[in-house]
Amino acid sequence: MSLSASNYYLPPRQNGGKPPDRYSPNGKARYVITQYVSTHRLSPQHQAFVNEMKNIKMPTNVEEALKNPKWAASMEAEMDALQRNGTWSIVSLPSGKKLVGCKWIFNQTQSRWDN
Repeated sequence: MSLSASNYYLPPRQNGGKPPDRYSPNGKARYVITQYVSTHRLSPQHQAFVNEMKNIKMPTNVEEALKNPKWAASMEAEMDALQRNGTWSIVSLPSGKKLVGCKWIFNQTQSRWDN
């Protein structure tokens, strides 16, 4: 199965799949964590690690992730695993019932820095 922005259907969502501004550092956050966290007591190796992590841009939605070949490949591997494991089955929605949605959460693991 090949995922791309053109063949991946996203059902309509009330908020368009975007989190509210209150979860954004540019939103209504009173105390942005980067203004209060200091790395001056860390070793040079740990400072380099923290600085590298600050440069990682996590996708905030599926469309953004599918533009990056590495994220798209990761999503494809995840979908293949879910299908192999028989995680779900497609059935008709009973009348009067609401559809349970899902959401992709994008996260970078530490293995990128492991040697």
